[in-house]
Order: sequence, then C-alpha cells, then structure tokens
Amino acid sequence: MTTPEHWRGISGRWNLIGSPLRPIDADQAVFSRLLNLESSAPLRGLILGVTPELRALPWPAGSEVWGVDRSLDMIRAIWTGPADRVVNANWLSLPWPEATFDRVLCDGGLHLLTYPDEQVELATSLARVLRTNGTFALRLFALPPQPDTVPQVLAALEQGQIANFHQFKLRMAMALQSQPREGVRLAHVYDEIVRVCGGDLGQLVTQTGWPAEVVNTVLSYRDSSNVYHFLTEAESVATLTSTGRLRLVARGVGAYPWAEQCPILLFATSAT
Repeated sequence: MTTPEHWRGISGRWNLIGSPLRPIDADQAVFSRLLNLESSAPLRGLILGVTPELRALPWPAGSEVWGVDRSLDMIRAIWTGPADRVVNANWLSLPWPEATFDRVLCDGGLHLLTYPDEQVELATSLARVLRTNGTFALRLFALPPQPDTVPQVLAALEQGQIANFHQFKLRMAMALQSQPREGVRLAHVYDEIVRVCGGDLGQLVTQTGWPAEVVNTVLSYRDSSNVYHFLTEAESVATLTSTGRLRLVARGVGAYPWAEQCPILLFATSAT
C-alpha cells in the first residue's frame, strides 16, 4: 500500500492530473448506469478514496455518501463532501459495521494494493460492509492482454498515438512491470522516463507539446519506494472473486483514448 508521502506530492498537483488517471464525463456516465443511481431510492454509498468525480455522480436525493482515505493530505485537498462524511482509515479495515452500505465505488485504486494478498483482503473488507444485494463498482487500470514493451510505448509516442502525458506515464509503468506480484517501483518509472528524455524532461515537452507543469507531475515518483501492481482485467476479476464473497455482474467502458484498458467493473455480494 502506498505511503502518506506519495499522496502528499499528488495532492499538491491534483489539478494537473487528467484522464485516464482521473475519471471524465464518459466514466461518470458508466458508473451511474452500472450503479443504477438515477432510478434508485436514497442510498448509503462509500467512495474508496476521495475522488471528486465520484462524489459528483447523480446520487439519489437523500443519499448519504461517505469517503475513506488513508491520506489526510488528499482528504484536505480534494474531498468535496461534508467534513463529517469522510474518514481517515485503511480500506482493508473499514471502520463500519457489517452491511452498512448499498454501493461502494473506487476509481483506479486496485493497483495501489499488493498482489495478491491486499487485493484479496480488499474483497473481504468490502463484502463485509456491503448489504445484501449491495454492489461494488471499480475502474481498473488494466494491463493489455499482451503488455507493451518500453520500445513499443516509445514507438507509439513517436507516432502520435499517445493522447497525453498521463496515458504515457501509465503505459510506461505497465511496460516496466515484470510481473504483478513484484509490481513496479515508481522511482523506476521516473528514472526510465528521464532516461528516454536524455536526462531532460523539457525534451518531452518540446517533442509532444504537452504542458511542462503536467509533465512535471512525474516528479512525485522521483526516489519513491512505492510500488504499483498491475493486472489484466481477467486477473483482477479472478482476484476479487476468489473469496466467493463477490461476483462480477456487469462491465462498462467509457469513450476516450485507451478506455478499453480502464474498464469499469460491477461486482455484487454473494451469499456466504
């Protein structure tokens, strides 16, 4: 699991983070449809993290929506809900009784947890706090069935096939991972991006026209010991359903570059 220092750096640059690392309108529409928000009675919802775009979904009138995050910096910087509706806590030990929530949502958070241990533990944690017939919606950052190599990512960059720096950073991180259990250190991602830029991030700015302040968001990876663990979509489904407490019931994809690697999956609780 990532450290508070990692999120302190990201919280200060949050306004510079974009798709696919943050959900856009197309993702919000998929979340809303899969969760049946617009035709539901009032719900009790929980957001893993403090993603503003999930708080801004069309929750039914009278709903109670909570956020939970380990980083006080992220809570202070970007939580848009009431101050008494966010908790500083670990997703793996949620401080609510059993069967508290109708809906749980997470945007891109699975890769932050070790594989397989913490990812399996997350499924158990969520199944405990979800009510009967409750659902969990998760947007993945999923490895392609045939993962890219670093040369393939660079070739796509040269050919103008990478939409923005955030997609480039994510694809580089995935290409550098040898296996999910081991994951990829963020410092390694930073070092490799700087290396391919000839030691100067400004070269990437000149080559692509991407804003320098956006390219410099990768500075939060410098010297970082944090590790991301990327899985294919099939591997993620297998991991989250391995306890028998959750089952996959639906899937949706937004319409934007590389969206197929950012699917939104809907899981429902299963009888124990």
